[in-house]
Amino acid sequence: MSKRIQKIFRAFGTLNSFTVYGDIYEGILDKARDMLLMFHSLWSVFDQGSEISLINRHAGEKAVTVSDDTFRIIELAQQYHRDTFGTYDITAGLLYEIWKKALSEQKLPDLDNIRGIAQKHADTVKDSRTIELDAGRSAVRLRKGAALDLGGIAKGYAANAVRNMFIDAGINHAMINLGGSVTVIGNGHNVGIRNPFSPDTGIIGHIQLSDRSMVTSGTYEQYFIQNGNCFHHVIDPRTGLPADSGLVSATLIGNDPTALDAYATAVLILGAEQGLPFLLNKEMDAVMITNEGSVLITPGLKDRYTPNLKIQNIGG
Repeated sequence: MSKRIQKIFRAFGTLNSFTVYGDIYEGILDKARDMLLMFHSLWSVFDQGSEISLINRHAGEKAVTVSDDTFRIIELAQQYHRDTFGTYDITAGLLYEIWKKALSEQKLPDLDNIRGIAQKHADTVKDSRTIELDAGRSAVRLRKGAALDLGGIAKGYAANAVRNMFIDAGINHAMINLGGSVTVIGNGHNVGIRNPFSPDTGIIGHIQLSDRSMVTSGTYEQYFIQNGNCFHHVIDPRTGLPADSGLVSATLIGNDPTALDAYATAVLILGAEQGLPFLLNKEMDAVMITNEGSVLITPGLKDRYTPNLKIQNIGG
């Protein structure tokens, strides 16, 4: 039997694991973990010394010189913002911060205040210079009134970096699991998709994953109920309110975990009708679960998805 080694640790506010098969230098797992912890320290909005916090603190004042990885991830986020019609937006940090507090306290924020902030944010992002990047100096300048939050892309970027590190080290069979966002090197992993209506115990289906990544965005991970309404953590930056697209979960499968991470959030906000043509243009597959419990899959998953519940094929 092939040798199997594993490293489990916390970063990005979640539990992460690397599982590698074969005769390899075990120190590579420590090296990969240390890289992820470095990313966490660079991008945490809760760490006042992080590069993201420094950019936010100097918004409207001056550019901040950052590491190559921070510059690159912000550059990618700008591209994904354009690709997703503004639904993926790292500059709406003020809105995200309010909802994080509301979720922590299980208390509805002032919705009139939310709508006012969302309108101001909409006015801000109309300016293409909300984020100004100076590649020569590796510097980032943020427009006043905006705040960065790299949730929805940080784990994807990190997974891609670890995958590249492992491949460069000669590893040809591994699984990288960052809080449920999974990247597989090699063949033959059957990866479960959580049932959003029973997330602690239920699996709605399995994907056969080989040399691919799978990322899920769902409304069921953080939420509270007030006056019979569900308020969750996936915020539509265009309205400032929790997404209400008819989807409770969007799982994307493809080659690029960074893009998948951002696009999964966007598809959950856009919904199936708008999200499907977007995904097909990006050569990604998806499993989308509606509020009513219907499971929608794209054509490319026909032979790779094993359902635990009734499914409905979409897109041909």
